[in-house]
Amino acid sequence: MSLAATQGAVPEVPAHKTRDPHAAFVIDNGDGTSSLRAFVRNIVCAACIQRVEKVLSRTPGVADVRVNMTTHRVSLRWNPD
Repeated sequence: MSLAATQGAVPEVPAHKTRDPHAAFVIDNGDGTSSLRAFVRNIVCAACIQRVEKVLSRTPGVADVRVNMTTHRVSLRWNPD
């Protein structure tokens, strides 16, 4: 017999345990765009920054990309539609 059958209800799945493991890292900006901050390894020079920004900015829907060499973080804003 299942847990749901013994307790009479199916427990609600918390947002952080949904099917999309990245959902907890995505922020809805309220203006139709979403944003994300992520750690990126091996950013050691200005050429690395340019390459990452160039590739990500060419992705359809991406509105803004910023890479910080000191913190190894990329900030990405896009239109999810």
